[in-house]
Parts: sequence; structure tokens; C-alpha cells
Amino acid sequence: ASSGFRRHHRAFMSYIVGAARSAIAKGKPDGILSSTHHPVDLMAKVLEGLVTQAGVPKGAVDDVICGVVTPLGKQGANVGRLATLKAGFPVETSGVQLNRMCGSGQQAINFASAGVLAGDYEVAIGCGVEMMGTEQMGSDSDLFNKE
Repeated sequence: ASSGFRRHHRAFMSYIVGAARSAIAKGKPDGILSSTHHPVDLMAKVLEGLVTQAGVPKGAVDDVICGVVTPLGKQGANVGRLATLKAGFPVETSGVQLNRMCGSGQQAINFASAGVLAGDYEVAIGCGVEMMGTEQMGSDSDLFNKE
């Protein structure tokens, strides 16, 4: 049941002002992207393209929230933050990675929107990266690697 408070006291709105994605290739260890790209490089290129296409200065972005399903190896060590720096955003722009399994990218968008609605951010990016050829599916849990 809604109390009506939200309906009458909305101070902020959240808008999607751009969308971008990378190339798609087969996710396998010897796939075209596995030997030529690193997840940080791939995400950095997408971030650069996104802010250019949307006309948003990099310095206006408060946070980059990046969904990553298997945060190990090349996809570990906070891809969101590293890609933000590699893309040339100011060091003051935060970056974080999260894992919500197959919904990681969508959750990142939801968190970015929620931050804007709460007044924590003026501009936030919700994104995701997954290079299936870099880490075996389920390799971040021993549930799937039982002998």
C-alpha cells in the first residue's frame, strides 16, 4: 500500500540519456576478443563512446557502476574503476563493480538510477562487461568445480 508520500514529494527524476555496447563475439578461450582485448580495455572503449554519443563531459559523471558476473582474473580488481580511469575520466569519478549473476548489468543500471533519484548523483553510468572467454563459467565458486 502506498502512503502517497512519494507521489507528492518527488524532488528528482532519473533519465537514460545514452546507450552503447561493444562488439559481440563467441565467448570462448580462443575467441577473437580473448586474445586482443582485456575486459578493462573493452569497457573503457564503451564508456568513451557513451559519453561522446550522449554529449556528457567525463567530469560530470559522479559514479560508474559496472556489473561483472565472474570477477576473477582479468575481470577482477574492480573493472568499473579501472575502466573509468583508462577511459580518461577524472580520478574523482568513482567506479565500482558488482556481481548479481546474469542480472549484473541491469542491477548496475538500477543502482545508478536509484543514486540519481536519491540525490546522491547528478550523473551516473550503469554498465556491465563479461568476457566469457577469459574465465570459465562458475569458476568463482567451488559449487561447480567439484571433482
